[in-house]
Amino acid sequence: MLHNRFLVWRELDPSTVEVSAGSTGGPARVRLTFENGDVVRADAEDRPRLVGSRTIPTRWGAHCFDYQEIDGCRIPTSAVASWLLESGPFDYFRGSLTAWKLM
Repeated sequence: MLHNRFLVWRELDPSTVEVSAGSTGGPARVRLTFENGDVVRADAEDRPRLVGSRTIPTRWGAHCFDYQEIDGCRIPTSAVASWLLESGPFDYFRGSLTAWKLM
């Protein structure tokens, strides 16, 4: 990610950066929150969500946790991604790393 020339990085505060890239609908942005060097949260105000046949900009968030050092890389082994709806968060992804292969 750091070496992707299409991404623009901007520090918001000592623990948060905004990463953006151009898209057909305008810039796509996500905020990454760090704790002790680990990405623990990702947030977007207007991530496209498909509702029926329409795409609706919707608040979105993800949590990364259960960090482990594997093959010299510190990586999250669990994550949850959610749409942040007016009625409350809707978790649409929960995952855990079950295998790792450095290529």
